[in-house]
Amino acid sequence: MANIAAAYGPNNQTVTITLASLAAGAARQSTVIAVSGLSPIPLDILMTFKLKSGATNTGFYCTVYAFGTTDGGTTYTDNAGASDAAITLPTSPNSRVVGIINMPAASTSYVAGPFSFAAAFGGSMPASLGSIVQNNTGGTLDSTAGNFLVTYQAVYETVV
Repeated sequence: MANIAAAYGPNNQTVTITLASLAAGAARQSTVIAVSGLSPIPLDILMTFKLKSGATNTGFYCTVYAFGTTDGGTTYTDNAGASDAAITLPTSPNSRVVGIINMPAASTSYVAGPFSFAAAFGGSMPASLGSIVQNNTGGTLDSTAGNFLVTYQAVYETVV
């Protein structure tokens, strides 16, 4: 009898999002991942975040949100777009909270995740999705681009 098991796509697929020098209270959105364009189409996207706090960090966190579209990319959650860009989130965002990256110390690197994007959307992902990072550390994030990295890995089902 055959069994269904998880299979994983290539690891360390880079997500484009510019987080260096992200100001306190500011947010940045990533370039979208066209889930429907991956082959095979995955059941989940696992995303990992590497961030570095700035020198003036007061010991808080960054919030990671997921946004998506169901209309082919015409509109995204919270007026996000398809490209890496600054985004102004409303006081109560409609984007889904994917996770919290605790950053209690200044000038320190943190790795968080992997976070399940299917879980953020109630078990099924939209055709295109992206992430938003909101800086709630109380200070500006580190200014060196190489201290930040967001990657993903697709998850599929396979018969074994």
